[in-house]
Amino acid sequence: MEGIQAFTYCRIDEATRSAPSVISEGCVGLRLIAKGIQVYKIDATDYSCRGGDLVVIPPGVSCSTGSHPLYKHSYYHLSVSMNDEEPLLGLDGENARPLRAWLRSLQGGRYSSDGVLNDMMKDALRYFSSADSREKQRGRGELLRILLSLEDILENGLPEQMPNVEIAYRYINENITEEFSLSYLAKLSKCSVPYFKEQFASHYGVTPLYYILWRKIAHAKLMIVMEERSVAEIASTLNFATPAYFSSVFKKYTSRTPSEYKRLVERELNKQRHVSD
Repeated sequence: MEGIQAFTYCRIDEATRSAPSVISEGCVGLRLIAKGIQVYKIDATDYSCRGGDLVVIPPGVSCSTGSHPLYKHSYYHLSVSMNDEEPLLGLDGENARPLRAWLRSLQGGRYSSDGVLNDMMKDALRYFSSADSREKQRGRGELLRILLSLEDILENGLPEQMPNVEIAYRYINENITEEFSLSYLAKLSKCSVPYFKEQFASHYGVTPLYYILWRKIAHAKLMIVMEERSVAEIASTLNFATPAYFSSVFKKYTSRTPSEYKRLVERELNKQRHVSD
């Protein structure tokens, strides 16, 4: 496809080992998180991304998940060639230069977009998956519309209206070691439990329970690294019913048991000490 080196959709159904670093030479990578949560390391900075966020990967810049595994999530990935002599989705090289110049000006990292961009990516992929040549042509036009719309979506879009579930989201982040229920979070958000679950998933791309457990495991990883605590102590601090349940959830989100994760961190620290010596 003219000026497009890759356009794919990927879905991760369960946590797996961290993704290695990838560098796209001569392309700007645009990765739209459709659903779920993922931490991406762009160059040397970690970005925590959720459904609706756009990750920009400049040419020659590394992208990986860093020390984080691939969490359960899905995304669209678009690689746009920065060769100014090459046509781009029907535009000749000269007419495509201003668009490419703007894409080059984007700093690598996470940008907030809206539901419109997700719908546009979904439509474009559907058109390209068709065997009908006219549908494929529509897909090319939809991708061009996405690129031409990005500046307004990322820089000039209207601010999001803060939903009631934002209160619960902040409470979870600030009180992750406390014991709280979905009914309590729904009460904070001034809505029923079913509506709270629906709105939370709609806004953040994951269910509230998934997010709570994800935050608990992220905190557990810090405790494993920074504190000399047993699995039972960490499970109790984070209000898991049993150490066995904590370990099973930890493995689901990291693809390792707490003990395996601790050994991995210790090996990495030993390597760093060896290098520094």
